[in-house]
Amino acid sequence: MHFARLKTHGYRGEGYYFITFATAPRRALLSEIRDGRIQLFPEGRAVVEAWQRIPADDPAYSLRINVVMPTTFTASWFAKAVPVTRFRRSSNG
Repeated sequence: MHFARLKTHGYRGEGYYFITFATAPRRALLSEIRDGRIQLFPEGRAVVEAWQRIPADDPAYSLRINVVMPTTFTASWFAKAVPVTRFRRSSNG
């Protein structure tokens, strides 16, 4: 698995972010292209539904675009600045 992250970037600040997930080993599990249009498989629909729930679970995230291809899911979002205290663990562990 390959992760492309800038070691000098904190990834907790406000800004636009971009991500791509790929199926392994590049099998067409998410969708197919039929008559020039994307037709989502159940797995692709599940990914989109989970993606669309993110702002309801955490309003700090504002989704922009997403694309489901047969072997990849690509998306971008805007993350609002979040106070560092939000990331602290509770005293219960």
